[in-house]
Amino acid sequence: MNTQLFSHSRRVLLLTLAASLAMAACTKEIEFEGEITDPLVVLTSHSEADSILSVRLTYSRFFLRTDSIRSINNATFTTELNGSLTNTAFQSTGWGVYRSNLTLRCGDTLTLHANVPGYGEVSAGCRIPQRPVVSDIHREIIPPDTSGDDGYYYYWYETSISFRLHDPVGENYYMLRTIWKDSITGEQREYYFTVNDDLLFPESSTEDLFGDLTSNGNDGREYLFTDEMIEGQTHTIKISIDHDTNELKDLTLEVCSISRDTYLYHTTLQAQQNTDGIGTFSEPVRIHCNVTGGIGLLDAIAVTPIPYSSSSTPTPAPRKR
Repeated sequence: MNTQLFSHSRRVLLLTLAASLAMAACTKEIEFEGEITDPLVVLTSHSEADSILSVRLTYSRFFLRTDSIRSINNATFTTELNGSLTNTAFQSTGWGVYRSNLTLRCGDTLTLHANVPGYGEVSAGCRIPQRPVVSDIHREIIPPDTSGDDGYYYYWYETSISFRLHDPVGENYYMLRTIWKDSITGEQREYYFTVNDDLLFPESSTEDLFGDLTSNGNDGREYLFTDEMIEGQTHTIKISIDHDTNELKDLTLEVCSISRDTYLYHTTLQAQQNTDGIGTFSEPVRIHCNVTGGIGLLDAIAVTPIPYSSSSTPTPAPRKR
C-alpha cells in the first residue's frame, strides 16, 4: 500500500474518532443541581353567575417529573358569602373535584377556604361581576364569493355580528369568546373568530421576529380587553366568523364581564404561551394567581350570550373557499 495514502487515511480516522469523542462529551446529561421544592396545593374554581360553585384541588408537580398530577380528595371547606359564613356542603366527585350546593349571583362576594390535611389552609376570594349590557345587535351573512367558479364549493360561509357594549363607570374587564355546543351530545368547545376593532384591538395581527403571525396577546378564541379606552361610554364592537352551514345554530358569542384576577390570569397565560419560539434566553412569565397558602385561581365571570343565528337569519348559500 502507498505509505503516503496510508498516513493520510490514518489521520482521517484519528480526526473522526476525536470528533466523535467530543460530540459524546457535549451530549453528556447534566444533572439538575437546583432546589427541588415541596408540592403546593393547587386550587382552581370557575365561579360563574347563576352557576353552582365547584372546586378542584391537586398537588403541584416539579417540572422535571413526568408522573400524573395527584388529586386531593380529603379536603374540607368553609365559605363566606357577602361577609357571612354559609352552610355550604361540598361533595367529592373524584379526581380532586368537589361540587357544592351554592349558586352564585351577580354582585356576590365569595371567600373560599379549603383545609388539606398535612398542608393547612388555602384560601381565595372573588366578586361576581354584573353581566355586560349590550344592545343594537345586528347579524349579517356575507354573500358567497363565486368569482373564478370552477364548480366546486365547500359549504362554509361568513357571518358577522355587531353590537353596542354599554360600559358602566369604574374599572371593568371583558372577554369575548365564541362557543360551539353540540345540540345533541352537549359537547362544547371554543371557536376561532375575528374582532374588527382598531380601538380595542389595534393591529389585530402582526408578524413576529420570525415572520409568524401573532395576535397581540389574543389567540383568536379569547379576546381580552379593559375599558381603559371606552370608560363609561357605549362602544360598538363587530366580530366575524367562518363556519360550516350546519354549525350556525350551535354557535354563540359570549360577551363576558370578568374579574381583574381572571383578566390577569388569562393575559399572563397567553404571554407565557407566546414566548414559545422567542428564544432560549427569554424572560420567564409568571402566571397570575389569587390563592393564599398555595397556588391557583378562583375566577369570576358573568356572561351575556348572543346567538349567531336568530329566527330572522336567512338560510345561507354555499360560500366558495
